[in-house]
Amino acid sequence: MLSQDDQALVRRTVIDFWEHEVSSPEFTSIAGGKEIGHRIADYVDENTVRVLKEKFVCAHEVNLKGKVKPRSMGDVWIQSANIFNPVNVKSGQKGSDGQPNLVALQRLLEYILKRHIDSYYLLFVKFEIRGASISPHVHLVDLLECLEHTHFNSGPGQLMLKEKHFYETVEQVGDEQFCSGTMTILEKAEKLYGILEDANERLFRDRIKRQ
Repeated sequence: MLSQDDQALVRRTVIDFWEHEVSSPEFTSIAGGKEIGHRIADYVDENTVRVLKEKFVCAHEVNLKGKVKPRSMGDVWIQSANIFNPVNVKSGQKGSDGQPNLVALQRLLEYILKRHIDSYYLLFVKFEIRGASISPHVHLVDLLECLEHTHFNSGPGQLMLKEKHFYETVEQVGDEQFCSGTMTILEKAEKLYGILEDANERLFRDRIKRQ
């Protein structure tokens, strides 16, 4: 896991950058108009990863040929206590709540059982727009400690975030609640497996019903 100090530094680094960057001509030109989330996604992801790589020792997941995997578990892997931890950057407009895809559950469970990871960090960079004013909101949480805010369907196989429920909670209790490190890796694996097992049973019952 990321240490508590490194978690705090990630949040501070990202919020400091975006508090300044939102007033730049490049950002304001991209953010203008409707559906800001879709237009700024790549720009925010790339720049967030860049500033993190300037502050931390980082790496990327590679394949057997040594090339960066196009669909890695994390946009960047940050070293903390000699372990690299996957961090997935999620950007968008604050208040645009839905159920975005996060990660393939079976792949996540596989990485945990193989002891490749013991946490899976989501770094949210959301922008609140009030007229001409744009302000960033940053949250860093361990997905494995806030699975109650997700939804899973065995058909697509993706864990999805229940955004409205999640943001209401995280703004009330704070990011640290979901990065406490109180859950063991076994408890995380069991919880994930329980979600998978329940979803598979529901999928089976639904298909029998349709048949």
